[in-house]
Amino acid sequence: MESSRTKPTQTSRSVIVFAFMLPLLLASCSSTGEEAPTSPSPRGETEAPSAAESQPDAAQPSDADSGSATFQIADESFEFSLTTCLIREEDILAQGPGSNTQDGGIAFLDVDFTQYDGDFVGGADIELGTDRPITSPDDFYRLDPLFNNEGFEATVNADTFVAEGMFVAHGQTSLPVETANSGTLTVSCAAP
Repeated sequence: MESSRTKPTQTSRSVIVFAFMLPLLLASCSSTGEEAPTSPSPRGETEAPSAAESQPDAAQPSDADSGSATFQIADESFEFSLTTCLIREEDILAQGPGSNTQDGGIAFLDVDFTQYDGDFVGGADIELGTDRPITSPDDFYRLDPLFNNEGFEATVNADTFVAEGMFVAHGQTSLPVETANSGTLTVSCAAP
């Protein structure tokens, strides 16, 4: 006995899938917040953008508004313009490009400390020869109190973080390998 039901064909399957997917596609398009293009005005005139559209959002700070930092070690000093800056009682996070104030060599600052059980853990890197994050420079200074806490002292005062301690020089080109010098890092976040 043969069934009166027929097997769905490839074409009918495609129609069924499309019928189920169409509402989802339409819903996702309408949820993007994009408006449909408008037709030009009857006389071909275009509307001037409103003052709010033509001005950048004043509530969003630019990268340069995040803060600044200085680093002093031996006879070298550096200045940084921070693109990321967060100073809290238990968390310090700062990043940004900068340069050596004597010779203009580029550098990048990366600071990440967390206060745990009354002590700061984490570290600070001053990467030389690069002004970008997530690079592997040949030369850099590192402060890591977990491995070398000699002279380490960190203070948080409102929007300023100061860390003093032994910064170890790691170098393949211009820095002496594995030498430590006392240095001072000062990070100041811009007021919101």
